[in-house]
Amino acid sequence: SSSSSSSSSPSLAATTQQTKATDESPSPEDKLVMYVVVRKDLDWPVGALMNQACHAALAVGWAARQDEDAARFFSQVECQMTQHTMGANDLKHFEKIIEKLEKNKVNYEVWREEPENIPTALATWPGRRSTLRKVFNGVSRY
Repeated sequence: SSSSSSSSSPSLAATTQQTKATDESPSPEDKLVMYVVVRKDLDWPVGALMNQACHAALAVGWAARQDEDAARFFSQVECQMTQHTMGANDLKHFEKIIEKLEKNKVNYEVWREEPENIPTALATWPGRRSTLRKVFNGVSRY
């Protein structure tokens, strides 16, 4: 298994554009959150699907290790790490989510199962709930 990077295929490449919250003092309700998306059309055992979500989240932990919001999120400065696990109905839906992330300049990592090169899951870098919620409007929980 492997993580995508900016050198992957254009439609599934992880964005390298870094975004920052414009408000230095977010409201207490606007916590840092992370979204994880797993494809629902993969006829795999539950444990294998859970592994894909974990791989994507761990890829974010490594890729975002220098990011201030990620450091705040992973060190639980705001008291908790909140993740939302969402489901993409199929590859086309997964790619539409990626397009929306890129349009909104949200950093993310895609996990691909190797050697088949199957995109299975993605995770966003930690971001403000108010920003990420808009991107995932209409995407159902897994």
